[in-house]
Amino acid sequence: MKQKILLTIISGLIFIDIGAQDASELTYRSFSNGVAFVSLLANKTGVKQDTAAPFNTGAVSMVVTTTIDQAGKLIVGGYYGTNATFVRYTTTGSRDTTFNTTGALLVTSLASTSSINKVINAGTGYIATGQSNNNMATVKLTSTGALDTTFNAVGFVVEMVSTGTSIGYDIILNGSTLAIAGFTSPAGTDSPTVMNYNATTGARNPAIGNNGYQQFPELKLAVLYAIQPVGTSRYAAGCRQP
Repeated sequence: MKQKILLTIISGLIFIDIGAQDASELTYRSFSNGVAFVSLLANKTGVKQDTAAPFNTGAVSMVVTTTIDQAGKLIVGGYYGTNATFVRYTTTGSRDTTFNTTGALLVTSLASTSSINKVINAGTGYIATGQSNNNMATVKLTSTGALDTTFNAVGFVVEMVSTGTSIGYDIILNGSTLAIAGFTSPAGTDSPTVMNYNATTGARNPAIGNNGYQQFPELKLAVLYAIQPVGTSRYAAGCRQP
């Protein structure tokens, strides 16, 4: 059974291994004056706190997403202060210094008030979605923690998908297409949205929806939080205000 934990700390980054059944059972959302997260890893127990730079300045932070990459390393995403943030750890829980030399990356090239909501493996690197100043943001990293500049020339795509707020919450790599589930808020009314990009170039996939843009305005006041490929179809789930 998966366990949910809320952990608050004073500073630094902390995670706990509490013996989950498999590495996919990861939980998160822990914050206070530093970055904090909780992970559930197979057959391990222990606590580790990471107070190394940049997580030692007292900024408010949250880690929102975790995944295990193909080498068994843990990568986490979220925000630190006002910057979207990634951190990678080795299988022993130490900072992976082959990732951006320090093991941590603050994506300062995104606008202020940016965050990562989901990160996934993409070949030897990573792709993530979230927000940048209330616009939907998609970020692609190399395995070494650099922005992948083959993706939209700068390593990320930021779009105001429609007038108002646009946020991505989940992302899948479906063949050569990235599908991002979230919402847009035209005229202040949340509408479930799926954005579709070429996974290599970052360009919209014109073969899907309205030039890569699928919005479902008939479902007002609704948000998509998850998307999953099933055969040749894709299913998305979320919630709707009554």
